[in-house]
Amino acid sequence: MIEAKGTENPEDIKNDDVAPQDGDPEGGAGQDVDDNQEEGADAPEWHAQELPEDFMGGKYKNMGEVEKALKHSSKMAREKGLDRDAPEEYAFDFSGVEGFEDIEVDMEDPTLQAMLPAFKEVSLPQAEADRLVQAFLKHQLESDAANIEAQRKELGDEGKEMLDRITGFVDKHFTPEEAAAVNLIGKTAAGIRVLDKFIQMQGMKNVPIGDSGSPGLSHDEIIDKIDKLRKDPDLNFNKAKQDQYEKLLAEDVKLKSKR
Repeated sequence: MIEAKGTENPEDIKNDDVAPQDGDPEGGAGQDVDDNQEEGADAPEWHAQELPEDFMGGKYKNMGEVEKALKHSSKMAREKGLDRDAPEEYAFDFSGVEGFEDIEVDMEDPTLQAMLPAFKEVSLPQAEADRLVQAFLKHQLESDAANIEAQRKELGDEGKEMLDRITGFVDKHFTPEEAAAVNLIGKTAAGIRVLDKFIQMQGMKNVPIGDSGSPGLSHDEIIDKIDKLRKDPDLNFNKAKQDQYEKLLAEDVKLKSKR
C-alpha cells in the first residue's frame, strides 16, 4: 500500500477532499470500456485490490474497475477534444491540502509503481491523479488506525507500555529501513509481544545476573553499574534494565550490611 506518514487523524480528511473532479466518469464501473481491457487471469494482480466502501462515493469495488472508468473517461475526453495531457513525471505533494499536510508519499511503493503506467496510458492529469492517491492514503490511514486500536485491545493494559518501549528502542537503534521491517512484524499483537520480549532480552545482556540474584561483582563494580544504569535514558521504559537496577541496589545494600 502507498506509504503514508505523519498523521494520526484520518477522520479529519473528508470524502469531499478526494471526490472526482469535473470530467471524471459519472457512471463508474458500469461504463462501457475498451475491448482490450485485461480481464480474469490476464489482469494485473493489483486490479484485484479492494477499495473501501466510500471510495469515490462507492462507485468502485477494486482497482480494476477504477482503471476501466479512467479509460472510459479518457476516451470521452478525447472525443470531446478536452485537454487531458499527463505530466512527464507524476509528483505528489499534499503539504497544502487540509488533512494531508504532514503526509509523505513513497514513490517507490509497489502499488503506486503499478498504478503510474495506467495513469499515463489514459492520459490522467496530475490533479486527478492527486485525488486518487489522496483517496488511497485516506483509506490506508483509516486501516492503520483501526489495526493499531485492535492490537491495543488484544494486548490489554500492557499494550501501550509495550508499544512505547518498542518505539523508543527502534527510534534509538534502527535505521529507517530497519524500522520499516520492524513495523511489518509489529502489525499483530503476537508480533508486538515478540518484539517487546526481544528488546527486554537485549537489556538483560548488559548485567548478567544469576538465579541467586547476585551479579558476582565487586562492590565498586556494582556501584559503577548502578551509576551507569541511573544515567541510561532507556531505564525509564525498559523493564529489564529496571529489574537489573533494583537487583544491583539490593546487592549494594547487602554488601554494605556485611561491613
